[in-house]
Parts: sequence; C-alpha cells; structure tokens
Amino acid sequence: MDNIVTADGSAVTVLRVLGEVDVGTAPLLEEKIAKALDGGVPRLVIDLARVDFCDASGLRVLMSARKRCLERHGWIRLVGGRRIRRLLEVTDLLEALPCHHDLSHAMAAGQTTAPAPGGSASVTSIRPIEER
Repeated sequence: MDNIVTADGSAVTVLRVLGEVDVGTAPLLEEKIAKALDGGVPRLVIDLARVDFCDASGLRVLMSARKRCLERHGWIRLVGGRRIRRLLEVTDLLEALPCHHDLSHAMAAGQTTAPAPGGSASVTSIRPIEER
C-alpha cells in the first residue's frame, strides 16, 4: 500500500504492526525499523493500533529505535489504542515514546508550521506473527 503523508514537510517512515510483539516476533520489528532508519529517514511513526500484545522485548525494540532516531536528529512517535498507551504509562515510557490515537495526530505532533507540499513517507505494513 502506498500512502503519501507529511510531517513538517519532511519524509517520514510509517510502520504498521499487526498481531503480537513479543520475544519471538520483536526481532522482525527490529529488522524493519533498522531497514527504515538505514534508508536515511530518521523520522518514524510506528502504528501499533492493531497490536494485541507487547512484552518487554517489544518495548526494548521501541526504545532502541528511539535512541537511533535521536542520534540521527529525528524522532519517533507511536500510534496505539488504550492497551498500548496503558503499557507505556505503567512502564513510565509514555514521555519517551509519545503515543497518539491515530496517524494524523502522530504526524502533526510538534508541528509548528503547515506541512510543505511534496513531503512523503514510506509506509510498510508488517505482520510479526502469522494470522491464526
């Protein structure tokens, strides 16, 4: 699926994650994030709205992605529902990993000016686990 999205006129990579992010599936997410960041775009939105479960290994991958984004003068934002937001709250990671209720809010977060025309994003959907 090709979507064009903008955030402050810059390219943004959007990864959509489905299913569970746990010790068995976190390496796939980590691989996809590394590929996205190695592509030269340090701005990342990870859409976790359709994630049913995320354990500590998933949180480790997200915090590692945050570190890599910041090292490249970029940012990371999450999209997630009540479960993901609650997980970030109880682990005290909500400030480090901002979580928004939809993609448009995640993209607009922190914008000080209107998006410039021509900005684009790479959108990748990944399935950490096979559908059952």
